[in-house]
Amino acid sequence: MKYAITLYICLLTHICQAQNTNTYNKDSWKHPVFKKYKFIAGFDNRNSLIEQNSTSFMGIRAGVEINRRGRVGAGFYFTNKGVYAQNQLWEKFPEQLFNSRTKFYYFSVFGEYIALRKIRWEISFPSHLGFGWANERFYNVSQSKFVGKEKKFISLIELSALVSFRTCRWFGIGVGFGYRAILNRNELLRNSYNAPISMFRLKFYVNELYYSVKYKIDKKKQK
Repeated sequence: MKYAITLYICLLTHICQAQNTNTYNKDSWKHPVFKKYKFIAGFDNRNSLIEQNSTSFMGIRAGVEINRRGRVGAGFYFTNKGVYAQNQLWEKFPEQLFNSRTKFYYFSVFGEYIALRKIRWEISFPSHLGFGWANERFYNVSQSKFVGKEKKFISLIELSALVSFRTCRWFGIGVGFGYRAILNRNELLRNSYNAPISMFRLKFYVNELYYSVKYKIDKKKQK
């Protein structure tokens, strides 16, 4: 995760440096300049269920915003930690029950329709089409002894609605709800991974922070 954070910060710093910084107005974010295409990148974390157990997903995504009306791109998501479940079925031994530990990760392409956009408020509808793998380890119920593992390919679709609020020029929050549906025909996989999702985003507008700090530094140098 630390490598993803480092990459994200470096990427945004490069983008900021590529912009024109000759002038800076602290209220410029209230009067955005229209751009047909705009690069986007950020963390996209969510909470959900796996095998009826609550878990959190870490995510990072990047893409392009088009005409301020929509976004397209790709992302990568993974469970923050292993998900433990008791008395689970395993297709290899269908007559027995096992305890399990699961790690799930997937890639996705996304499209996001921006239904409403104001200076501070935004309502959007993200949708993801993804594929990934679930690594499951199974343990004997009575002795907690490791008995085997299995890697399962999973394809999925996620539909959600998101409301974002920009509290100031460099910070905002977002909350959203949706649903993850498994496209595999395997009924056991569907029962285990079909689940609602909730999202809480902290949005840092790094370009505004960069411009603000740079402006103050340049102003001190001129004195």
